[in-house]
Amino acid sequence: AGLWALEHGVALSLPARFAATGGLYALVLVLSLRLRPRLAPTLVFILGAVVLNLCTERLGMQLASKPGSGGRLLALLLPGALGAAGLALLLRWLWMARLGALRISALATACALATALAGLAVGHLGRDALWCLSMVWWSTFSALLCWFDQHPARAARQVR
Repeated sequence: AGLWALEHGVALSLPARFAATGGLYALVLVLSLRLRPRLAPTLVFILGAVVLNLCTERLGMQLASKPGSGGRLLALLLPGALGAAGLALLLRWLWMARLGALRISALATACALATALAGLAVGHLGRDALWCLSMVWWSTFSALLCWFDQHPARAARQVR
Protein backbone atom coordinates (compact mmCIF):
# COMPACT_ATOMS: atom_id res chain seq x y z
CA ALA A 1 0.00 0.00 0.00
CA GLY A 2 2.84 2.35 0.85
CA LEU A 3 4.66 1.68 -2.42
CA TRP A 4 1.44 2.09 -4.42
CA ALA A 5 0.79 5.41 -2.69
CA LEU A 6 4.29 6.66 -3.44
CA GLU A 7 4.05 5.61 -7.09
CA HIS A 8 0.69 7.33 -7.51
CA GLY A 9 1.57 10.52 -5.64
CA VAL A 10 -0.68 9.83 -2.66
CA ALA A 11 0.86 11.09 0.56
CA LEU A 12 0.16 8.67 3.41
CA SER A 13 1.13 9.46 6.96
CA LEU A 14 3.34 6.98 8.77
CA PRO A 15 0.46 5.65 10.90
CA ALA A 16 -1.65 5.19 7.75
CA ARG A 17 1.19 3.22 6.14
CA PHE A 18 1.52 1.00 9.20
CA ALA A 19 -2.25 0.46 9.33
CA ALA A 20 -2.44 -0.35 5.63
CA THR A 21 0.43 -2.83 5.74
CA GLY A 22 -1.01 -4.46 8.85
CA GLY A 23 -4.44 -4.86 7.30
CA LEU A 24 -3.11 -6.15 3.99
CA TYR A 25 -0.78 -8.61 5.66
CA ALA A 26 -3.55 -9.90 7.90
CA LEU A 27 -5.73 -10.46 4.85
CA VAL A 28 -2.95 -12.37 3.08
CA LEU A 29 -2.29 -14.43 6.21
CA VAL A 30 -5.98 -15.37 6.48
CA LEU A 31 -6.09 -16.31 2.79
CA SER A 32 -3.05 -18.55 3.25
CA LEU A 33 -4.57 -20.55 6.10
CA ARG A 34 -5.44 -24.14 5.29
CA LEU A 35 -8.87 -23.74 6.77
CA ARG A 36 -11.37 -21.31 5.33
CA PRO A 37 -12.48 -19.18 8.27
CA ARG A 38 -15.86 -17.53 8.54
CA LEU A 39 -16.20 -13.85 7.75
CA ALA A 40 -16.64 -12.54 11.31
CA PRO A 41 -13.39 -14.00 12.73
CA THR A 42 -11.57 -12.91 9.59
CA LEU A 43 -12.72 -9.32 10.05
CA VAL A 44 -11.84 -9.42 13.75
CA PHE A 45 -8.35 -10.62 12.88
CA ILE A 46 -7.79 -7.98 10.20
CA LEU A 47 -9.09 -5.20 12.43
CA GLY A 48 -6.95 -6.52 15.29
CA ALA A 49 -3.86 -6.44 13.07
CA VAL A 50 -4.58 -2.85 12.03
CA VAL A 51 -5.08 -1.76 15.64
CA LEU A 52 -1.93 -3.60 16.78
CA ASN A 53 0.10 -2.00 13.98
CA LEU A 54 -1.17 1.46 14.91
CA CYS A 55 -0.52 0.93 18.62
CA THR A 56 2.97 -0.47 18.16
CA GLU A 57 3.85 2.32 15.71
CA ARG A 58 2.69 4.92 18.24
CA LEU A 59 4.56 3.19 21.08
CA GLY A 60 7.71 3.04 18.98
CA MET A 61 7.49 6.74 18.13
CA GLN A 62 6.96 7.66 21.78
CA LEU A 63 9.93 5.57 22.91
CA ALA A 64 12.14 6.85 20.09
CA SER A 65 11.50 10.43 21.16
CA LYS A 66 13.10 9.76 24.55
CA PRO A 67 16.64 11.09 24.85
CA GLY A 68 19.55 8.69 24.76
CA SER A 69 20.45 5.75 22.58
CA GLY A 70 18.58 3.28 24.79
CA GLY A 71 15.26 4.81 23.76
CA ARG A 72 15.89 4.08 20.10
CA LEU A 73 16.74 0.43 20.71
CA LEU A 74 13.79 0.02 23.08
CA ALA A 75 11.58 1.69 20.45
CA LEU A 76 12.45 -1.17 18.09
CA LEU A 77 12.47 -4.11 20.51
CA LEU A 78 9.39 -3.49 22.64
CA PRO A 79 6.81 -2.77 19.91
CA GLY A 80 8.13 -5.70 17.86
CA ALA A 81 7.72 -8.10 20.77
CA LEU A 82 4.35 -6.77 21.94
CA GLY A 83 2.92 -6.75 18.43
CA ALA A 84 3.99 -10.34 17.79
CA ALA A 85 2.64 -11.55 21.11
CA GLY A 86 -0.63 -9.71 20.56
CA LEU A 87 -1.13 -11.04 17.05
CA ALA A 88 -0.15 -14.57 18.09
CA LEU A 89 -2.67 -14.45 20.93
CA LEU A 90 -5.31 -13.29 18.48
CA LEU A 91 -4.42 -16.17 16.13
CA ARG A 92 -4.57 -18.61 19.03
CA TRP A 93 -7.94 -17.31 20.16
CA LEU A 94 -9.48 -17.40 16.69
CA TRP A 95 -7.95 -20.42 14.92
CA MET A 96 -4.71 -21.86 16.24
CA ALA A 97 -5.23 -23.36 19.69
CA ARG A 98 -1.91 -25.25 19.32
CA LEU A 99 -0.01 -21.98 19.39
CA GLY A 100 1.31 -22.31 22.94
CA ALA A 101 3.30 -20.03 25.20
CA LEU A 102 6.70 -21.23 23.96
CA ARG A 103 5.77 -20.56 20.33
CA ILE A 104 4.29 -17.17 21.18
CA SER A 105 7.49 -16.28 23.06
CA ALA A 106 9.59 -17.39 20.10
CA LEU A 107 7.50 -15.25 17.73
CA ALA A 108 7.83 -12.23 20.03
CA THR A 109 11.59 -12.64 20.42
CA ALA A 110 12.26 -13.23 16.72
CA CYS A 111 10.10 -10.28 15.63
CA ALA A 112 11.70 -7.97 18.19
CA LEU A 113 15.23 -8.90 17.10
CA ALA A 114 14.43 -8.69 13.38
CA THR A 115 12.80 -5.29 13.82
CA ALA A 116 15.72 -4.01 15.87
CA LEU A 117 18.28 -5.16 13.31
CA ALA A 118 16.26 -3.70 10.44
CA GLY A 119 15.74 -0.48 12.38
CA LEU A 120 19.44 -0.05 12.88
CA ALA A 121 19.96 -0.67 9.16
CA VAL A 122 17.29 1.74 7.87
CA GLY A 123 17.59 4.26 10.68
CA HIS A 124 19.84 6.53 8.64
CA LEU A 125 17.24 6.73 5.83
CA GLY A 126 14.87 8.87 7.86
CA ARG A 127 11.31 8.67 9.07
CA ASP A 128 9.85 7.88 5.65
CA ALA A 129 11.72 4.57 5.54
CA LEU A 130 10.39 3.39 8.91
CA TRP A 131 7.34 1.71 7.38
CA CYS A 132 9.81 -0.85 5.99
CA LEU A 133 10.18 -2.14 9.55
CA SER A 134 6.65 -3.43 9.28
CA MET A 135 7.63 -5.51 6.26
CA VAL A 136 10.58 -7.05 8.08
CA TRP A 137 8.39 -7.75 11.10
CA TRP A 138 5.64 -9.39 9.03
CA SER A 139 8.17 -11.49 7.11
CA THR A 140 9.72 -12.75 10.32
CA PHE A 141 6.33 -13.50 11.86
CA SER A 142 5.22 -15.36 8.72
CA ALA A 143 8.40 -17.41 8.40
CA LEU A 144 8.30 -18.59 12.00
CA LEU A 145 4.57 -19.26 11.88
CA CYS A 146 5.14 -21.35 8.74
CA TRP A 147 7.98 -23.21 10.44
CA PHE A 148 5.71 -24.04 13.38
CA ASP A 149 3.08 -25.30 10.96
CA GLN A 150 5.57 -27.47 9.05
CA HIS A 151 7.27 -28.88 12.18
CA PRO A 152 4.50 -29.43 14.74
CA ALA A 153 6.09 -32.56 16.26
CA ARG A 154 9.48 -30.89 16.78
CA ALA A 155 7.93 -27.85 18.43
CA ALA A 156 5.68 -30.04 20.59
CA ARG A 157 8.67 -32.12 21.78
CA GLN A 158 10.43 -28.94 22.90
CA VAL A 159 7.55 -28.05 25.23
CA ARG A 160 7.69 -31.37 27.13
